[in-house]
Amino acid sequence: MTTLRLTSSLSSPSQQQQQGLLPLDSATTSEDNSKRKRRPFSYRTKWSVRAALLLFSLFMIVWSCVPRWLLQALQSRQARDSAASVITSTLSQFATLTERSVVTLPLNPETGQPQLDFLVAGFPKCGTTTLLYAFNKHADISIGARENCILARPLQDDITNLRQLDAALAELDGTKLRAMKCPDTLNNFKTIHRLARHSPHAKFVIGVRHPVKQLQSFYNYRVTEIYDKHLKEKIPDLLTLLQPDSVPWKNVSMDSARFELKLMQFAKTNMTIADFDLLQDRHFLAVKPNKFSIFLYALEQINDSDSARSAEFRSDLQVFLGLPTPIQQLGHENLNRFVGSKAHPETVNVCDTHFDSVRAQLVENSRRTALWIRDAFVQSDAVTVSNPDYFTTILDDWMKDPCRPTSTKLH
Repeated sequence: MTTLRLTSSLSSPSQQQQQGLLPLDSATTSEDNSKRKRRPFSYRTKWSVRAALLLFSLFMIVWSCVPRWLLQALQSRQARDSAASVITSTLSQFATLTERSVVTLPLNPETGQPQLDFLVAGFPKCGTTTLLYAFNKHADISIGARENCILARPLQDDITNLRQLDAALAELDGTKLRAMKCPDTLNNFKTIHRLARHSPHAKFVIGVRHPVKQLQSFYNYRVTEIYDKHLKEKIPDLLTLLQPDSVPWKNVSMDSARFELKLMQFAKTNMTIADFDLLQDRHFLAVKPNKFSIFLYALEQINDSDSARSAEFRSDLQVFLGLPTPIQQLGHENLNRFVGSKAHPETVNVCDTHFDSVRAQLVENSRRTALWIRDAFVQSDAVTVSNPDYFTTILDDWMKDPCRPTSTKLH
């Protein structure tokens, strides 16, 4: 028995089979198992890998064909507009979801920083400084003495930008409505994007005026700014800035007063594919879903000599902002004193014959802006205007050449 155990422990399975110690089937099975262990992949594994690669290749081919199919489906005007409607609806639904996430998960929960209550957001030379002075005197509002365009810095990263916003808000009185003023707010989508995350319930106060007059006033303001700050730079001719493909100068260009391009970013209207194309062709403009409410006014409403309408305007603005006390009579601030004999050599008057070649295009752009605001933007439940009838009358004047007040209104 001892010899049998020793032999069994030292002999290979084939030797043991020859000696009659193992049956033939057992030895064969053991050798087959040894061969299987030395085989790196089975045939089944190889075919599984090949099948997986084949499926992945087919998926990539189908995926690459999807955009072409979509582009072909959107060729007709009706299909394009229908797709735009779906996109707008989807953006609105996304806005609701993002607002809920921001409300339940604030951007900086560990700091407990306050939110911005409202923003005087533009446009330049549309009465924003007049409102700044009025709000500075109001007992229920805490607003900086000067404009603060922290949010409108497009190239700064969002984290750094919002930290600076937190620091600026911390300096305001927390017992009052916190507000800021920046007339360049809507020059890029970053402001809406950042504020939608930081202060999703903030309100916007936005002023407009006749686009042709706004362009002239804005350019002359930039000219005066060069002289006031003693800047050593060449002032370009406004006519040159209004040419196609010209580079804007300090935000002055043919698009300066196309207010609809900036207001589209709020996504408060049903947008068409053409609307999206307009924004896509312009740097830093994009649609950002949000739940902001907007008070839109015209400069004529701030400078209104009709005491009843002026009081109605201030009352409507008070209600919109949720102020417990009234807003006092508005003044006239930040007027350009360098006019007439004091005007700088570069100061312009768009009614001069020098601008005849481009004024027709300016008036046409003005007409389009007026129609979009009247027929689309102010129809949104998120947009408030004071005295809609008077506001519409103001928009009607935008369809006329301001250099020819008696000219026929363009339709």
